[in-house]
Amino acid sequence: MTISKRHLQEIKDIDEKDINYTDIPELDVTFWENAELRMPEPKEGVYIRLDSDVLDWFKSHGKGYQTRINTVLRSYIKRTNTNHIKKDEGPYFIHRNL
Repeated sequence: MTISKRHLQEIKDIDEKDINYTDIPELDVTFWENAELRMPEPKEGVYIRLDSDVLDWFKSHGKGYQTRINTVLRSYIKRTNTNHIKKDEGPYFIHRNL
């Protein structure tokens, strides 16, 4: 998911005291005792030939254009061949008791 620079600045400009945290539960020690860090498998470096306008479009959205290309390709594969994709990308925490 991407966010526009304008919207990101609006979020950054929100004063801490104006943020409502009441719907977010506190994470105590027991949560982290039952959490497990899952890291993604390393990416494989490849050489790929792309049309210059396609590459320019991805690069125009800033840093992380290769990750965006990978995300688009992964999304395409998931929608056309669900048996090929075995995992979602991380890193992320999972909670074993959820």
